[in-house]
Amino acid sequence: MKTPVPNQPPETPVETPSPKPVDQPAPDDLLVFAGNGELPQLVIEGARKAGVRRIGVLGFRGSTPRRTLAMADWNRIISFSSLRLFRETVRTAGFRYGILAGQISP
Repeated sequence: MKTPVPNQPPETPVETPSPKPVDQPAPDDLLVFAGNGELPQLVIEGARKAGVRRIGVLGFRGSTPRRTLAMADWNRIISFSSLRLFRETVRTAGFRYGILAGQISP
């Protein structure tokens, strides 16, 4: 417990405003470029709660956990070093929206 300083007014707690809800509808689909860690899973969970109908995960060999891949309706895993395969996979997957999430260790 803090000891009050003489001749100083007591500290007032700072209130943090709640985030405002977004007025945009959720997209129909979302491709998550998923690395390691909890962030990709949180993104997928949030997308589901927001009403995204189709979620894909493009994972990277050695970085993306299987549990993250299993959360998606569609998934592929590729080598980080193959830019050509990355572009081809994204183009043919049929997703209109995408997001990068998580750490990638090439």
